[in-house]
Order: sequence, then structure tokens, then C-alpha cells
Amino acid sequence: MKYFGNTAGFSLLELLIAASVLLLIAVVLHTTLNKILLSSENLQQIIWHVLSRQRAFALIANDIMSSYSVRQLRQQMPYFMPMITGNSQQVLLTYIDTKQQEGQVVIAASSYFLHNAQLIRRSWPIVPPKAPVNLIIASKLRQISWQYIDQKQQAHHEWPLRRKAAQSLYLVALKLTLVYLNADTTTQIYLLPPRMMISSHA
Repeated sequence: MKYFGNTAGFSLLELLIAASVLLLIAVVLHTTLNKILLSSENLQQIIWHVLSRQRAFALIANDIMSSYSVRQLRQQMPYFMPMITGNSQQVLLTYIDTKQQEGQVVIAASSYFLHNAQLIRRSWPIVPPKAPVNLIIASKLRQISWQYIDQKQQAHHEWPLRRKAAQSLYLVALKLTLVYLNADTTTQIYLLPPRMMISSHA
């Protein structure tokens, strides 16, 4: 007696085709997942970059606004340096540190400058004197530039000005430009309130 039925299996060609399809699907999935992971990493880097930049700008703004408080002590303490002074590469701010406890008046200073591709905030108490503390607030920088803008909208590369003819000028804004290693450029302008405008011969 003879039995007839479908006893044939998959041919070698069919197995190769199936394996090729599975391999192609795996490659596509791997590429897609890599793109998703890279996009996620790039997004995280962008977010970190923006947040660190905003943190740096906010810290500088706080020091600039705090420096107005020193102006109220200039008559009692005339030996203090001007509350905002500097050049194109560095700015120096003096202010009252309100974070100190026990009601003690602490005159502090902060300096912002570029060092080893990093924007450094160096802060220290002047009265009573203590050792300075450095804080990195931005990195991967190629250069920084400070400009001091007077009431005539003219930008200067130092403040106070040394020219006698400039004694009638007042500082109304600070302009900070950051140039990153990837050629990205960011500019921030800090406007001083009218009560805080600083004479060039302060």
C-alpha cells in the first residue's frame, strides 16, 4: 500500500531567504535604535548646555545687581574699589553678601574670566578677608568679551575709563559675548537700573 502526503521540508534556498530577511530586519532595527539613542544623547547635551548657560548668566546677573548695595557704603568706606570695574577679558564686581548669617555685613567680590576654555567665577570676602573660591560656570569656550556701554550707547573695552573727557559718561549696561569651541556664539546684555548707573570716575 502506498501513502501520499506532503513530506518535503524547507529547501536550502528558502532558509537562506528567510535568514536574509531576518538579518535585514535586525540591521534596520539596530540602526533605528542607534539613531534614537544618539538623538536622545544629543538632546540631553543640548538641554545641559542651555541650562548651564542660563545658570551662568543668572549668576552674573545676581552679582551685578548685588553690587549696587556697595554704593551705599562708599561714603563710609571710601577706600573700596568701584563696584564694577574691568576690561574686555575680565570683570570685577563688589557687593554685600546677603547669604552671611548673624547679621554681619560682609563685603565680597566676584571676578569673571576665561581660563583653560572655562568661564571661571572667582569669589571671595573682602571684609572680613578670606581665601577666594573658584567655580566653573561654563566650559568649551574659545574666548569671552566684556563690553561696557555708556548712556550714549557707546561700547568700551574697559571701565572706568582713563580719559578725563570721559568723566561725564555713565555705565548703563554690560555686554558679555561667549564664543564656544564649536563656533557657537552667545551674547547677553545686562541693563543697569537708573539708580545704579555708574560714573566713569567712580
